[in-house]
Amino acid sequence: MGICGLVFGFLFGLVMSLPLPILEEHEGSLPFPFAPSARLTNLSISQGPGKLVPHFNHLVFNYSAILAPHVTKFTITLYLPQQQVDKHYAASIDSMPLKSGVESPLLKLGKRGETITYQIFVTAINHRPSMYLLLARR
Repeated sequence: MGICGLVFGFLFGLVMSLPLPILEEHEGSLPFPFAPSARLTNLSISQGPGKLVPHFNHLVFNYSAILAPHVTKFTITLYLPQQQVDKHYAASIDSMPLKSGVESPLLKLGKRGETITYQIFVTAINHRPSMYLLLARR
């Protein structure tokens, strides 16, 4: 918020700010705990000749599934951190729940040369959610 004006040919400005709330720390911890991202540990595709580009890397969130022209459907298998596979982590592709290490239901491909985008979400307790994009093309 501010006030400004012109007095006797001089421009002046007065800046007023509202006080910021003070956040209390409890027992030496930060007011907002650090929340690492919920990430996959591996991702693979199957059904006919095809490849994931680039090869899986836990720091990469955008992938392409390049499949042979005759392939019309494919599956993915994703892997969650082993120590968190139970109820702490959840994953889905386009809102379909997935289990770690289990092939997904069949995913459709578009016409030859067409690209379909799939969104893979990974969530976990005390972690920020992560979104991976998988562009599928034959």
